[in-house]
Amino acid sequence: MLLTMRISALAPRLAAGSGPGRIALLDVPALAKGELGVNGLIVGAEQLAGADRPQLNRLSEAADKAGCPCLVLTEPTPQPFADDDPEPIERAEDRCMRLAQAAQWLSCSAFAFPVVAGDSAEQLDAAAANLKKISRRAERLDLNMCLMPHRGLTAHPDGLTALLKKIGGFRVGTLPDLADAVASGDPVAYLRRLVPYASAVFVPGLEELAESRRRGATVGVGGSAAAAPPKPAGVKAARVSKGSRAKKAAPGTAQDTIAPPAESAAGPLGAHSLDDLAAQAAAGTPIGAEGVAVPQDPAELVVFLAGVLETIGYEHPVALDHRGKGDPIAAMRATRDLLARLHTKPEADPLAAAISGEEDPLEDAAEEDA
Repeated sequence: MLLTMRISALAPRLAAGSGPGRIALLDVPALAKGELGVNGLIVGAEQLAGADRPQLNRLSEAADKAGCPCLVLTEPTPQPFADDDPEPIERAEDRCMRLAQAAQWLSCSAFAFPVVAGDSAEQLDAAAANLKKISRRAERLDLNMCLMPHRGLTAHPDGLTALLKKIGGFRVGTLPDLADAVASGDPVAYLRRLVPYASAVFVPGLEELAESRRRGATVGVGGSAAAAPPKPAGVKAARVSKGSRAKKAAPGTAQDTIAPPAESAAGPLGAHSLDDLAAQAAAGTPIGAEGVAVPQDPAELVVFLAGVLETIGYEHPVALDHRGKGDPIAAMRATRDLLARLHTKPEADPLAAAISGEEDPLEDAAEEDA
């Protein structure tokens, strides 16, 4: 997995004006590389308000120079692609076309945005039909178009994968969030369904994960998705094979993988395999029919979820994020050190057995269309 950072985690320090701790956007790549050792950036459109092409090119050049390239450009505002009124749809199309162009100027490999759609078959069909135009544009620009979870149709993995199936093609994907997965009540199933189509996976801080689990309500992408919603009406359950989609298109050019920093070689958790975590989590909450127990402690939970990603076969960016109070660098450094302690699980791991042996819904769709 490629360790990256979400720029919005530094939002308080990117605020306009001068003062202690303030930093310019062009300085973020060097700071992220130097302070966290990350190898890429997830850029938010909210950080680029008013920027023109030369300014975007300068950010891309600064990122490449620091060895921390821009990988994904995200739009935080949900786009109404299933609206009954054509005017909001036209505005959404224009916004996403501009987003795609900006992503190309930043040398990103993907752009992402949430979609507003109800959990009905009619809304599913409408959203898919309108999104195909954006998807075709993404293909021409050699970009992946990723849909971020949001209330309604895409809050549930089955709804989101059904929408991807309707849109079609291999340039569509997702941008899952570990906080959304935890809040869903079944993080293993949630990640198993969405991660194979991910251009990046957001990894929030320990406080955010703990809050997400305690409240039982998603605090993931923009805090917009609902926790454990019912499966959308008329949507067939999605089944995903281990690593079936993740290996098809690497979203970034950097090849560095997560390596334990010197200071994290030892600690209260030590080095864990998934077998270790399964034993330690015996008193945790059973998850679904699979019987996989999820650790209660946030630190162990981070390592456990990273193990789920590894078991699924995910090899692409994991993005450190911070949405709470306090020093974002310190919070993300703590999460980074936990991720670095993950050791490859044995093949006999019960979690691997629970995850493997599933079918790929998008491959099934391709066979049906043939």
